[in-house]
Amino acid sequence: MYVRMYIRMYYIHTYIRTYVRTYIHTHMHTHTHTGKDLTASVRQTHVDFEQAIEVFKHAKYDHMDVESKQFDTDFYNFQSQIKELERRLASVITQAFDDSVTVLLRFKLLDAFEGILERDVVQTDLEKKNSDLLNEYAADLKQVQEIFMLCMDLPPINNNAPPRAGAVTWVRALMERVQEPMDRFQVVCLSR
Repeated sequence: MYVRMYIRMYYIHTYIRTYVRTYIHTHMHTHTHTGKDLTASVRQTHVDFEQAIEVFKHAKYDHMDVESKQFDTDFYNFQSQIKELERRLASVITQAFDDSVTVLLRFKLLDAFEGILERDVVQTDLEKKNSDLLNEYAADLKQVQEIFMLCMDLPPINNNAPPRAGAVTWVRALMERVQEPMDRFQVVCLSR
């Protein structure tokens, strides 16, 4: 009896955790050149998610009644629907990742879907993108280095800026361009 109650509590906990994680992240908007299509996909996923949880909201049985077999059936169906929704969200995240034009935008996308990234289906799809992200950052570093080497003797500055202050501002802008992604990479590396 206690084991069955524990299992039921675990299922309810899983349902609530899934609800909170998925509900928050199906309200996201993607800001890429195909953002409207991707946002529409996220919205449709949200509608489908709402339909999946309706079964539990309007159930005619006691969720804590371990004798009720209907809960087990509903929970199994819910889990199956969630797996499919996660696959769709993983596809949206991957597409938005591919459409993001800078390393920083890709990190911001990952931040936006932070809780959902822990799901196995999403992790599997995004693991393939890690090397792409690192290669793109390496190319960005090389580009910043080339810009610096090309313009270091005569840096582009605003017309009304003093030459030295303008040069310092230009160098700081180049540093900021590479620093935030570097900080993000360090956080990712430390969290593993």
